[in-house]
Amino acid sequence: MLVLELNDDLISDAVKRFIDNRVATLAKTEPFQHNPDICDEITKHLTDNANNTFLWVALVFQELSKGTVERIGHVKAILKKSPPGLDNLYDQMLETIRRESRDFEICIEILAANSVVTRPVSIDELLCILDANVASELNVMDLERIIISCGSFLHLQKSVVYFIHQSAVDFLLKDELSRFPRISDRHRAVFQNALHTLRASPSLKRDIYNLEEPGLTKKDVKTPDPDPLLPICYSCIHWVDHLREYLLPDGRKEHLGSVPVEDVSLVYAFLNIKFLFWIEALSLLQNVPQAIKSTQNLQMLLGGKSSSVEQLTKDFVQDANRFLLYHKYCIQEYPLQIYAGCLVFSPKDSIVKNCFQSHAPKWVTVAPGLDSTWDPCLQTLKEHQGNLTTVAYSPDDKWLVSGSKDGTVKLWDAESGTCIHTCTHQGDEGRDTPTYHTTFSNDGKSFVSASKDGNVAIWDLSTGNLISRQRAHKVETWTMAINTGISFRIFSYPEEAVSLALSPGGEYLAAINDQGCMVRNTLNGDLTMLTSNYGPSSATWSTDGLFLASAVRDGFIEVWEWHAGQSNPKLRVQGKSNYPIRYITYMAFSSDASLLAAGTPNDIFIWKVETGALAWAMNDVSQITSTSFSSDNLHLLSGCEGYMIKIWDLSKSHESRSRPSSRDLLNLHWSDTDRFTEYFPDIGEIRVYGKHTSIGLREVHPEVFSISRDGQQLAFVSVTGLKITIWDTQTGKVLRELDHNIEEAVFDSESSESIEERKIQRLAIWSRFSRCLFPNSVLGLIKIWNTSDGSCLNSPDLGDSRSSMIVFSKTGRWLAALSYSYEFNTTTIKLWDTTSRNCMTIKPPGDRVFDGINALSFSADSLLLAASAYNFGNAVAYIFDLSSGDIVRQFAYKQFRSTPAQFDSNNEQLLHTEHGFFSMEDAIVEGRRKDLLHGYSLDYDGRDQWITLNGEKILWIPDGSKFSKYYDMSPFIDGSRVIWTRETKGPVQLFFTARD
Repeated sequence: MLVLELNDDLISDAVKRFIDNRVATLAKTEPFQHNPDICDEITKHLTDNANNTFLWVALVFQELSKGTVERIGHVKAILKKSPPGLDNLYDQMLETIRRESRDFEICIEILAANSVVTRPVSIDELLCILDANVASELNVMDLERIIISCGSFLHLQKSVVYFIHQSAVDFLLKDELSRFPRISDRHRAVFQNALHTLRASPSLKRDIYNLEEPGLTKKDVKTPDPDPLLPICYSCIHWVDHLREYLLPDGRKEHLGSVPVEDVSLVYAFLNIKFLFWIEALSLLQNVPQAIKSTQNLQMLLGGKSSSVEQLTKDFVQDANRFLLYHKYCIQEYPLQIYAGCLVFSPKDSIVKNCFQSHAPKWVTVAPGLDSTWDPCLQTLKEHQGNLTTVAYSPDDKWLVSGSKDGTVKLWDAESGTCIHTCTHQGDEGRDTPTYHTTFSNDGKSFVSASKDGNVAIWDLSTGNLISRQRAHKVETWTMAINTGISFRIFSYPEEAVSLALSPGGEYLAAINDQGCMVRNTLNGDLTMLTSNYGPSSATWSTDGLFLASAVRDGFIEVWEWHAGQSNPKLRVQGKSNYPIRYITYMAFSSDASLLAAGTPNDIFIWKVETGALAWAMNDVSQITSTSFSSDNLHLLSGCEGYMIKIWDLSKSHESRSRPSSRDLLNLHWSDTDRFTEYFPDIGEIRVYGKHTSIGLREVHPEVFSISRDGQQLAFVSVTGLKITIWDTQTGKVLRELDHNIEEAVFDSESSESIEERKIQRLAIWSRFSRCLFPNSVLGLIKIWNTSDGSCLNSPDLGDSRSSMIVFSKTGRWLAALSYSYEFNTTTIKLWDTTSRNCMTIKPPGDRVFDGINALSFSADSLLLAASAYNFGNAVAYIFDLSSGDIVRQFAYKQFRSTPAQFDSNNEQLLHTEHGFFSMEDAIVEGRRKDLLHGYSLDYDGRDQWITLNGEKILWIPDGSKFSKYYDMSPFIDGSRVIWTRETKGPVQLFFTARD
């Protein structure tokens, strides 16, 4: 270590040698050459005034070396105006610039701007943060010349402006410095100039790089040369930072005053016109986290009371924050999807969506069913490769920590959702071991994780480095409780513990086993048994140690008050779900112990501890394993088995769910027009959706139902009422009730089954002439009804065969039924001519069988019949000629789920699936999907879901709107419309037109 106080002589000698060396160099040039007296004077002046400061000496020599020094008088003037001390010297240099430069005012602005930038800027970037009136009169060469005239302070290196030394910055960062604005005003000037530049910049536009491919990933983006973003790069990234420094110079939010209306108006005008273009720019600059940080800083700066323009800006910024958090992944990965998937799948009332609707795709329309407002989930974080096991907030809410079965521990920025560190738990054999528990230290400077192999690791929060690791157990650990403020202690229990909970002070350890909940005093070993009528499964302490909650069977939670080792029952609550609850799988108290969160893998409940009242709830969420409250009780963190972390906004009050879960959904039916239906048997409700409307129809357990081709009518076949009810889908009114006389069905006289036992698989479908024909069937018998007068027109009899699906041709002449024969144990297709009353049987080719058929569909000209089948991801569509019953086409392809294929209602050559359409003109081969399928398609690339067009990705589908193989989905109906249902949310129906 060098101790400067003990080495003054060494430094002085070094400075002296530096002076002698530089004087010797000057002596070789005019006017110093052949003039030893002036050289001696220079040496003496610098030696006497340097104060052992190399920089001061270098600055004086810089002045002496300028080409303007032509005679001895100039030299003496410089020495006279080079007083000792850097500040005095900088003052004198400023005076020299003022005296010698005609651009002194511009120099002042350049120095003022550069003194407050967060990083060195290029000349092009500097032009963008200068006053527009000044910058408009300068070009790059002008600016270079002016910077050179500021050479005592600045220098250029590869077109980037740098200060010669930090001391120059320190000198300029003085509010009392004459001729310079205050520091806060300099920040305001940079903010205003940057925003004016961005608003006027032609580079900040849609598709900045002219990529044109909406599905292009960031790694495939080729930056043009020259890059149009380089001049505005600094302004894009840092304009909000300078507004914050202007309004909060000391960084303390409690000192925040009101934002000048002029600045609010400037911000609003920019966001209202260029917000999406700005976000695209930051995506291309790979700085989306900065976009989120800037937006959240704007939220903070605009807090408090507001004028009308301030309220408009606050509302916009709040919505912009939700837009960014919800679509962050897409914006980072697919820059141009900002204008496609992000706008299309944002809520109907989103301010950003409505403001930039003109930039949304014209070729897709979303029908009612998507959310009208942002849901309570603020963010979804997805970087783990294994199921989440534990999540926690830091004490100051700035950070999140998560652990996973993939053996990793991740630290996240809580506001932006950016992963900061990834740490790995490695076992003794060097393999990654699952992480079961995470928490932060009380001082917030480190975080702790515990793994399955019994290791407890402490990590440095700032670096992510391992501080220490201790082996708590030598065998695999299934449950562990951690307190960061006490030393290690080991206790044994008579039975295997399934859950452990350590009080905040470490004084009490609660353990759950088959005997119940036992609480041990860790100081003296005393044991207390909490009695319960139900077997507890887990326990947790409040952060103040005053409450202990234990989860018991059937969704009940018991909360105990704990004081001086004595327990008293506080309250008993029960979670209410759409499905029976056996066990509560996770619990967490808020930091002030006023709230308790608990739930099942699919439900979250939050109760007020004082009263037991339900404060917030969310049903049908995905496989939650762990939760944690923010310290202000505004957010709840949840970890899921699906590798995801979700952050919930608790300020949105919970509401009773208006939509049942799609797990209750029986089936999806659609018409040829814009209408479709969903049926939820658990609540006995059918919902009818149109392009602009939706209504709910109540019917107690209709056995089957069908919507007419024109979407105007809906028919129910009742289980108990022995009737057919026909509804108007626009008004929800009953149009007609038909008695279907189920008792008239002809059954095998030798069968012992009763009529009631045989009332199975009754079907209802509509012909093109929906006002006239309506069939329903019972084993062996199909009835065709005239819906105008309720009369039975025809009764085709299929003998002992059971009809599992029925479909009319468009003309109403043909009726096809998938028929299973009990006698021969075979499945065939029965084709009934309603005019001649003849019946044809279509059998599978050769020795094959009809296995997994899920749909029948007639071509528009009624000459062809398609039967689609699905088996374990492999789909096949058989095309039959109705005149002969022969197969004329066969298409085999991979399929996401068992979605039926359907002929186009107008073009007999096209057969639609969810992956696009087949053309009957294609060769009769079992070709690959990409070779045979055309048009719009739903696709999954292994990571993301897309709408594609002829194989090109055009519309990204976010998590909240994704289709699933577990829920119903339609094909692309007539190539222009697709429907799929979602868990807990309304269905998605998209309409498509030809894309430009």
